[in-house]
Amino acid sequence: MAWCPKAAAELVKVFESHEIDSFLAKRSVMDVLALAGNKESQAALRKVLASEKARSDDDYFKLLQRISKLEAPDEETAKFAYQIFKDLGAATDADPMAVYASAYSLGAIIRRSPDGDLAREFNTSLVSRLQGARGEDEKYHYLVAVKNAARKENVAKVAEFLEEDSVKVRRAAVTALEYTQTDRSEEILMDLAADEEPRIQQAVFQTLGNYELKPQHYERLDRLVNDGEVREQSWGSMINFLTRDMTEGDINEPSFHKLMEDILAVEGLSNKQKERIRRLMSR
Repeated sequence: MAWCPKAAAELVKVFESHEIDSFLAKRSVMDVLALAGNKESQAALRKVLASEKARSDDDYFKLLQRISKLEAPDEETAKFAYQIFKDLGAATDADPMAVYASAYSLGAIIRRSPDGDLAREFNTSLVSRLQGARGEDEKYHYLVAVKNAARKENVAKVAEFLEEDSVKVRRAAVTALEYTQTDRSEEILMDLAADEEPRIQQAVFQTLGNYELKPQHYERLDRLVNDGEVREQSWGSMINFLTRDMTEGDINEPSFHKLMEDILAVEGLSNKQKERIRRLMSR
């Protein structure tokens, strides 16, 4: 597509033809346009999403999310996604899944757009929608959308949802910090690493797997191990994140080495888990 811009207009015709009826075929057309990503393909993608054929599809929300595949959305596409987000959010009869899909897509657009007034405006609107969310499902979906945006200024707003009663919402708030490493998010996750709810603890370990950890973090995790605060259900998540994508520098860090030795001394770990740690430490 990148080498033949005219093909984008042809794919719009294909999408609108009677020959394309299945969702899989429609999705394939949109994926080709999104993966091509050039100016002409993005214009075609917008035209397809605005078409009656797309908007009347029962799976419109799934088609809408294909825009998230764009690696470098242009300004027109970003404004287009924002307008859909606003229109669906204001509609009283909109499919909730389409509303959430528009938020997911906007989050991805924000993340992949140049930092500037537009990105900040879009992010402010998305966070405002999160703050106005009612009920477990709304809060969950908008936290996922804010995670997609990956804006460090959102950490404080996301942290407010860690006080919720719902484990589903709290877990979404933890994972919403995955791409926004700051001193504050590090502090939040280290405090939550001792949470009594295994699903929260597992989410913390999953999120920390995307952070660049320092010796003080390994020391905090080691205290967690030695104090017996790693829940039985959470060992797999902890070992997975500690043994994934570790560099030679991590392995040779004394605090990391001590943490792994202390984990090996824990009773009840499976032979497979222990072998995984030993293989890492022998590199």
